[in-house]
Amino acid sequence: EEPVYCVCRRVSDGTMVMCDNPNCEKEWFHLGCVGLKQAPSSKRKWYCPECIEKGIDKELEGVDNSSAVGVDALPVGKKI
Repeated sequence: EEPVYCVCRRVSDGTMVMCDNPNCEKEWFHLGCVGLKQAPSSKRKWYCPECIEKGIDKELEGVDNSSAVGVDALPVGKKI
């Protein structure tokens, strides 16, 4: 039995993005399931919606980045 990932709880399939929280419960996400059209830049940290909701991104980065949203982290159709 293959391990499951993502909010959809399905197996690895196609291009996926990894949450930069080392303790993320789901670890890997299908781009479409988290509203991305392409993988974020490898030069920037990317956190899944659940980790962002828990504030893990701010905790790990040690900064308040609530108003600084990277374009590559925006869900499809969401505007700044």
